[in-house]
Amino acid sequence: MWKCPDFFPIKIDEFEGLDTSAKGKRVKYVLKNSLDETKHDYYMIGTYDVVKDNYFPDKEEEEVLWGWTNESSSVKDDVLKGWSGIQAIPMSVWLDKSGKKLLQWSVKEIKNLHENQVKWPSKILEGGSKLEVIGVTAGQIDRAIVESFGGGGKVVILSRVYPTLAIDNQIKLFVFNNGTSNVKITSLNAWSMKKAQIS
Repeated sequence: MWKCPDFFPIKIDEFEGLDTSAKGKRVKYVLKNSLDETKHDYYMIGTYDVVKDNYFPDKEEEEVLWGWTNESSSVKDDVLKGWSGIQAIPMSVWLDKSGKKLLQWSVKEIKNLHENQVKWPSKILEGGSKLEVIGVTAGQIDRAIVESFGGGGKVVILSRVYPTLAIDNQIKLFVFNNGTSNVKITSLNAWSMKKAQIS
């Protein structure tokens, strides 16, 4: 089953979104969907003939994906709980310079919720090591979901987690390297987050 399908134009190597009738040499179209069977998102990049089909223009300035994070439990357990999954952080999407890879990052409006920034300069993280990030209110970290954005939008990792030991003042935030080779952290920024105002 397809879930949350989306079809939109995107300009190569530009962050600003496009009207849905956009066309040109540097414009590609993205067809994105989530498959219920695999619990993964998939996308295809191609061209679109606007003469043979009509779409009403969208006045938004950027393309935003609204993701749904499924539970990893069985359907039976989901029915017993009465729910399954939560809304992920909305993401802006654009194409890299090659026009072949879809990049994504949290929407810029998330910055309105940032406070108490912790900023690290370049560091080497040795294989098998971890470093604690001190200065953010880790006790307010959502204990059911972790979203990480890296590589300028090349990699987004989202995972549902349910810790039993990291509760309240026992919660800590770490960066870690489970590999054997050293990893260079070019920069790291972390913030405490204000509560979102929903109207």
